[in-house]
Amino acid sequence: MLRNLWEHFEVYIANFSLLLMVGFLTLQIIARYFFQVGIAWTEELSRFSFLYFVYLSSCFVMMKGRHIRVECLVNVLPLSVRNWIEV
Repeated sequence: MLRNLWEHFEVYIANFSLLLMVGFLTLQIIARYFFQVGIAWTEELSRFSFLYFVYLSSCFVMMKGRHIRVECLVNVLPLSVRNWIEV
């Protein structure tokens, strides 16, 4: 169980920060729409949770090799050059 938690630590923290961001923004929308008052700290916390989400998600996809990349030029090159570029 601890190994699974450690291996997917970035995913759990990224999902938690995404959940926080959506929750804070929803709270801000409800406060502005129904109560005509803005809550200043929700904007800052949602911004920081979005930054953590982006950084942790980019680390995770880089580690798994699932990041988006342009491969048009790499696919045209010969196999020996392509392997060198992949390294």
